[in-house]
Amino acid sequence: MNSSVEQALDRARSDEARSVAQLGDLVRIRSLTGEEGPAQAHIEALLRSLGAEVTVAEPDIAGMFGRFPNVAQYPTHWQHDLILPYADLPTYEALQSSGLQSVLNYEGRPNVGWPLSRYRRRSIAAAEHARRYRDGRAAREVDARPFGAEIVDGAMYGRGTSDMKGGVAAALMALTYLGEAGVKLRGDVVFECVVNEEHAGNGTLDLVGRGFSADAAICLEPTSNTIAVSHPGGLYWRCDDSRRAALSRSTLERRAKEGVSAVENLPAVVAALLDLEHRYNVSREVYPGAPALFSLVMGKIAGGHYETVTAGEVVLTGGAYFAPELGDVVAIMQGFRDAIAAANVRESGFARASGSCSNSFTTTTRPCNARTSRLRARWAACSPGAAATARPIRAPSAATHAIS
Repeated sequence: MNSSVEQALDRARSDEARSVAQLGDLVRIRSLTGEEGPAQAHIEALLRSLGAEVTVAEPDIAGMFGRFPNVAQYPTHWQHDLILPYADLPTYEALQSSGLQSVLNYEGRPNVGWPLSRYRRRSIAAAEHARRYRDGRAAREVDARPFGAEIVDGAMYGRGTSDMKGGVAAALMALTYLGEAGVKLRGDVVFECVVNEEHAGNGTLDLVGRGFSADAAICLEPTSNTIAVSHPGGLYWRCDDSRRAALSRSTLERRAKEGVSAVENLPAVVAALLDLEHRYNVSREVYPGAPALFSLVMGKIAGGHYETVTAGEVVLTGGAYFAPELGDVVAIMQGFRDAIAAANVRESGFARASGSCSNSFTTTTRPCNARTSRLRARWAACSPGAAATARPIRAPSAATHAIS
């Protein structure tokens, strides 16, 4: 190890308080999805203080859909979460006709990037995002302010401290100490701090379209100091089951089923989705200790309006993450469709009648008494899996290891 690198490491160790202060400054800036602008301006100022030639640009929505039609997503905003679902893939034309461009846009939400050098040598990218997750549970557990950056027992509390302002600060301070020590790099370093990571990934996609690339990348997401060797794709899904509501006394009128509660079909739907998860996870071998190939989340159930009336509709929503080897997002969406269709066929007393595609995918079923039921799967903010590899790296120092 040459002397300049040793000097940079010495600076990082001796200036831990400086690194922690830098993270604290960033945590105190409110930067939820859709409101990343002030944090990005702060990052830009820090990079320029290092003498960087910084790229600051709002993502080009039309350009992304034109160049990457199978990957681009609708912009998202924390106050307007997942409000534009789609049946197959999102399109720029659908966004234009939705009337939602006033809230689903990138005005005042720029990406910030810095190619440290442009010598076409071997290169590595440090990739981070600027949005902060909405939940502040950890801060509440210690009665901390959500943007207070308070330190309790050696851990900093505040929204985004780990996911992922800690990663942003770690990359920034690494570049700072390397520069101050005069380290001459043997390759190129690309710094990226992007917007709209949550539910989209358009920030990174836009920088790719602008020519930001590298031979490898370190994504500084929190992973409990373990190394992830690939990046999952994800989707958000919704199932609606519509039935005929009836008062309790007429549910079994003259021994004939008059009212059918949508709640009664939920076990079949849940079983079908759990079976889908199981089949994906046993389809391929993985290395010891690897995460599941497919992870299903059933997040919310809502339905019905009164205790003595059968539920006319139940809505089940959730998410799923999937490994690249399982296929792209279109294939995973079809897997959901097939699982729901099979549940409809298996449902006691019902037989599948037809299927159609509209703004949301709809599978229609018809019960024996000709009362119509509808079960549909809707999608929002899907993103394809993208394979990546990573070499083991040293765990973050205490200066940036924080709790979200």
